[in-house]
This record gives sequence, C-alpha cells and structure tokens, in this order.
Amino acid sequence: MAENRFRRMLDKSRGATTFIAPGSRFEGKISSDDNVLVCGEVAGDCDIKAALTLAEGSRWEGNIRATNAIIGGELVGEVQTEGQIEIAATARIKGTVSGGTVAIAEGAVLEGEVRISSGEAAKVFTDKRSRD
Repeated sequence: MAENRFRRMLDKSRGATTFIAPGSRFEGKISSDDNVLVCGEVAGDCDIKAALTLAEGSRWEGNIRATNAIIGGELVGEVQTEGQIEIAATARIKGTVSGGTVAIAEGAVLEGEVRISSGEAAKVFTDKRSRD
C-alpha cells in the first residue's frame, strides 16, 4: 500500500513506544531511537530519533528535539524537528516551533515563533477526530 502524504502522523505511527503515563512525572533528559508518548509530565530535554507525541492533558517544560512531533498538550520550551510538527487543537505552546513542515489545528494556542525550513507556509486544519 502506497503511503498517503496527507495522512496524519498519528495514523502512521509504528514501532516500539516509550510511554509516560498520566499522573507520572519524569525529570531529566530522554534519549530514544523509538517513538515516545507522553501523557504525564516531563521537566527536561529530549533527543528522539523517531516521533514524539505530547498528548492532550500532558505537560512538558524543556526543549524537544525529534524527527517528528505531535503536540496536543502544554509545552513551555522549544520543539525542533527535522520533519513534521502537528499541533493539535488542544495544544498550548509557549516557545519556538521549528520544523520541516508545520500543521496547526484551529483552536491551538501558540505564544512564540514558528520557523519552517521547507519554505512552505504553515498549514491550518480543522481536527475532525472524535474526542470520546
């Protein structure tokens, strides 16, 4: 099956995943070659050689470096990717967003700067996923 370039990153995520559960708090530096899913709180920086997902209701204080990122929670710091950044409607970001491409859902709050290395404009979309 050919890859659909319009398919959202969350739908394409595969492989092993490190999980930080709701109610958990991690302090320090995270390094991983596989996907990371954060549903709790993180204070620190990371270098992820795969996708990082900051879920709705989660919080991150620090800098994020990842291949791709989905931000649905609260971020105070910088997110930098080589590839895509998807910012969900539930996201609250205070800091700089830098990526190859950036997609921002209507309703997301971003206080800071957006830098896109591909030269394309940020894409704005309406999140049609059920939140049940």
